[in-house]
Amino acid sequence: MFADGPVGGVLVLVHGVLGGVGAMAARLARWGGATVRHGADLARVGPAVGAGIRRRCR
Repeated sequence: MFADGPVGGVLVLVHGVLGGVGAMAARLARWGGATVRHGADLARVGPAVGAGIRRRCR
């Protein structure tokens, strides 16, 4: 979670948040100060943020 630096103030999208690894990723992100969303919340994220997420995942 912190390999690219601090996550404070960053929006983090976690897929599989109900599983063990996803739940731990969400906890670590929250602990680091990030805003955490899961896959089902993607519709509630603004279009500009969604476009940024898609670009980073390619």
